Parts: sequence; structure tokens; C-alpha cells
Amino acid sequence: MQTKDAIEATIGGNKVTLTKKSVEDALRDVKPTSVKKYRVKIGNSEYPVKQALSVASGMPTAAFITTDAYRILTRLGFEVKV
Repeated sequence: MQTKDAIEATIGGNKVTLTKKSVEDALRDVKPTSVKKYRVKIGNSEYPVKQALSVASGMPTAAFITTDAYRILTRLGFEVKV
């Protein structure tokens, strides 16, 4: 069920509902892995976009492509950088 600030996305064939806050909360105590190209700043850390979406959604990184992570995170209001 979507709330006003939530988005519903399909990742790896599974529907997930995310909010900006749920992503921030999920990554609060997670150490970022090394960034290859696309990164997103969440809190005081920069995460690879696939790591950020994987942790927040509970889906493995193999279940989606970088473009999906980019699209979902920007829809939530995060700035993704190259």
C-alpha cells in the first residue's frame, strides 16, 4: 500500500514500496562498498546505487540493473551522481 511519499516499484519481479525515509533508515548503519560509477549520498555516506537499493528493498543486486536503481532512487528524491 502506497502512502503519500511512497513509491511502488517492481524489482526482480517483486513489488516493493519504498519511501525516502525507509531508504535512509535501512542504510543508517551500513558501510558503503566501493563506488564504481553511480553513487548516491545518503546521510553522510556515498553508496553505489545498487547497494543502496538492494539494502533498502531486501532484493539482491543481481535482481535489477543500475538503471533501475538510478530511476527508483531519483524518484524518491535522492541525487544520483556519476
